[in-house]
Amino acid sequence: MADGPSPAQLSRVLRYHLNELGALNAHHDFEHLTRHVARARLYSNILPATGPVSAGGDGGRDFESFRTNLPLPLTANSPFVAQASGTREVVFACSLEKRIEPKIKKDVKSIVAGGVVDEIVYFCEADFPIGRRRRLQKWARDEHNIELRIFDGQAIAEWLADRDLFWIAQQYLSLPAEIGPAGPASGDGYDDRLARWRDREPLVISQADFTDIKRGVRRATFDIEARHDLRFWISKMEVFAAHEATPRGLARNAAYEIAVASLRGFGDLNPQAHRLRDYYSDVGEWTGQADLQNAATLLVYAHGGLLHSTYHGSLEELVEWRNTLLDVIDREIETAPGPVRRTGLLRVRGHISGLPSAPDTPSDPNASRLDWGRMLDEAESTPLFPIEDFSDFLTKVIAIAGEDAELLALAERADELIAERAGGAVAGEKAFRRALALLDNDHPLTAIRELHKAKAKWFSGDRIEGAVRVMLLLADCYRDLGLTYAAKNYALAAAFIAEYHPEDALDPLLPTARLSVADFEDNSGCAVGFIQAMVAMLHAHVQHEADPLDLQKHSDLNVNIGQLTTWRGALLRLAPEALPTFDRLYADWPPVLWDPIRSASESADGFWMQDSPDELWDRLQEAFLDRPFSDFGPKRTVRWRAMDIDWTCVFENRYAVVPEAEQVIASLQLFAVILLRVDLVTLPGEVHIDVRVDPTRAEPAFEEVEPSTPTTIRTFSLTLPSGGPPDPWPMIQGVLAPILGALSLLPPKEAAEALSDQMEALAGELFTARPYPELYRDLISEEAFGEAIRQALPTIEPERDFELRKIEALSGPTGPGPGYDADEAALSIEQRYDRSFAYLRHTLPVILADPDVRARLAAMRDEGLKDWEILSILANIALNARFSFDVAGRPSREVMEKAKAELNRPEEPDEALSAEAFSDEAIRVNRLMFIGAHVGSWGLQGGRMRDPDALEALLIRRYGLRRDDVDHEPLF
Repeated sequence: MADGPSPAQLSRVLRYHLNELGALNAHHDFEHLTRHVARARLYSNILPATGPVSAGGDGGRDFESFRTNLPLPLTANSPFVAQASGTREVVFACSLEKRIEPKIKKDVKSIVAGGVVDEIVYFCEADFPIGRRRRLQKWARDEHNIELRIFDGQAIAEWLADRDLFWIAQQYLSLPAEIGPAGPASGDGYDDRLARWRDREPLVISQADFTDIKRGVRRATFDIEARHDLRFWISKMEVFAAHEATPRGLARNAAYEIAVASLRGFGDLNPQAHRLRDYYSDVGEWTGQADLQNAATLLVYAHGGLLHSTYHGSLEELVEWRNTLLDVIDREIETAPGPVRRTGLLRVRGHISGLPSAPDTPSDPNASRLDWGRMLDEAESTPLFPIEDFSDFLTKVIAIAGEDAELLALAERADELIAERAGGAVAGEKAFRRALALLDNDHPLTAIRELHKAKAKWFSGDRIEGAVRVMLLLADCYRDLGLTYAAKNYALAAAFIAEYHPEDALDPLLPTARLSVADFEDNSGCAVGFIQAMVAMLHAHVQHEADPLDLQKHSDLNVNIGQLTTWRGALLRLAPEALPTFDRLYADWPPVLWDPIRSASESADGFWMQDSPDELWDRLQEAFLDRPFSDFGPKRTVRWRAMDIDWTCVFENRYAVVPEAEQVIASLQLFAVILLRVDLVTLPGEVHIDVRVDPTRAEPAFEEVEPSTPTTIRTFSLTLPSGGPPDPWPMIQGVLAPILGALSLLPPKEAAEALSDQMEALAGELFTARPYPELYRDLISEEAFGEAIRQALPTIEPERDFELRKIEALSGPTGPGPGYDADEAALSIEQRYDRSFAYLRHTLPVILADPDVRARLAAMRDEGLKDWEILSILANIALNARFSFDVAGRPSREVMEKAKAELNRPEEPDEALSAEAFSDEAIRVNRLMFIGAHVGSWGLQGGRMRDPDALEALLIRRYGLRRDDVDHEPLF
């Protein structure tokens, strides 16, 4: 089973940790590490030097070979002899210095002065370009007649990433426990490892034995097929944890592995509670990057166990460990020698800083994000920081969190660093993998955003095939959201690029992309469009697929042939008179395709024949996202639902109009996804757009058709030039502005600010190689469009309704609206009670004594209105009875101030109103006024064309109406 990072990723992580040795001035660890590497990869006959490294007491020699007179064999039966240097004198030197070239020259001179040497092998942490390396090797030959080999940090990191040498990295670098080389998909030696350890015990001081057993533990923990071996592997690991001769660091690492295996493998951390307490008892003494990372990871696991009842330790204990560990990390950050160390420490800090800081305080995810933001600040000046590894970690977190603005911003910053250091293609790969993880965890909207990032990175690099595949995946994502024209837009673009781009690797994608176009036409209920896209697909299929028209081999083709059978069968049942016209669309298809369609569609066994007309319509309702046969007749009507709004576009079913109209629909659907990233406080309702094409126009024209009565239906008229505008972006902005103005309750300035960032995103997401009308007409010619056939086909079942499917992911926000504050609401309600009781103190006894008025008030309470709402309505009635608003149009500020002052004074005894003033009509009118005023109290705009029922529903859903209240004297 493949797991862990790729070799390239692992070598980059190791390269960073090698760099950290330099920051920590860890000369001895570097010497030991390179000696083990040299013994494994260069010469087996190596002895360490005994002089102090940094003092130069070894004459520049950090370790050297000893002579062996064993003959070199013809075959490598002896690994030692095969890798020995024989009688050659080889001296090894190593250095962590950054200005490495003068250091190498100095050490070479010292080594040569110390005696005869045949070869010098030099290990340096600093990367050393090959050109400079060759010049230095030539200098050694010319000046000292000696062979010089140089291995820099990059070469050492790549060696350490090998499975057989990785234990060296674990021994001398500060590596988190989860870092390790990936195993191959099969044949990874697990069975051999298991057999090898059946009859032996580990050497408790051996890092190599620990690493080998750790791989067995990890495999059995995370691979269900090997889970039955986990207790065996834990028993082997317990030898390290329990033996008194085990070095403390190794014993702590063993405790970590056992605890993780118990939790992740058996779902129970409780048996390891004693090990956790021992582990954290001296946590302050282990300040290496790996030790701190492991301590943080184990703490997060323990908190998760507490949450999911797989660990019964106390929260107080976990809080104490968290705070102690943070103190250790903060102390290390303060004394860190540079950004390399601080970067790693801040990453670890972010893992635990969001955990509860006290037993009675909640988690604070923002604390973690702040730490990781500081980490990225430091990473900008730490070129070797393994930013890809952090990006992969963020992918796992974002996959669970979904649409989290702060985490996504961190991912964006990480991508920028990756693009700068490894190229845009690598950054695109990270965004793509985040998208896949988000899709796996059912976060399609956030996944779409990441796919667009990947598309942009790959379009600008050398990953055009990847970009086209991303476009097809984007198309599927939009289709799954019910946005079939946005999906069709991307499928058309993918088909266009696959056909015309010179890259041969794109050829197989052409039939796939065209098949997607056909699928989206089908999903939209467009039977004619489906057939025409199928024809285009069949041309590509015959050209680029092996064994074309073999329905058994090409299952996708077979499925779509079956779908055409369903279309024809349903039409035969619902409108048989239309069938001859419909059949003209594929009259020239080969018999191998046409004969099965005809025979199956006319079979009595088809569900379309066995269902009643009502049952058949219900089945079609479930199968399609829009009305079936919707591209029949002289007019097209396209409907979809997004943001709790039903959208409708109506246009002529002509070749000169359809591509331009569908461009508008696709753009609006794309923008609907973007709008869900901001909260515009939109009202549920309907938007109708009548789309026309006028060949005499040079620019689009868009206007709202004003309704005569308040309604949730907003009607607009859009006239486009032929071919659509060359740049659709200004048109879309012109269309969107009045629509959003009609639907959003935010003041225009606030709405514009909320949308400003998203407008740039929309411009990028609208980019699909070429304008939609051009893509459409490239695939479907005017002749293939079959305008006469389309217009001759009748509307099918016009009297039946088609209910749009609700896609939950496209529903508008449901949480508290912008500006809402529960404390502010409570204060306002308390003031309303005080003001209204005072303003009605003599009127209330009168109207409550009247049975009719009292019944009206009781009905309002039964409906859910709080007493403060009822009092506010009654106070408005009294205000209108006492105060003159005899002004034309909207009252002036002065009039409104006088009205406010009127409401704030107590009622006098002789001002009590009679019950007749509180009629049904007065209550109805003033209830509407109360809704409008309450909308305004939250900084929103109701407007004269707003539907009051929709406004009230929004206040209930998002602004605490019918929920918020304070303690008060009962009204009655």
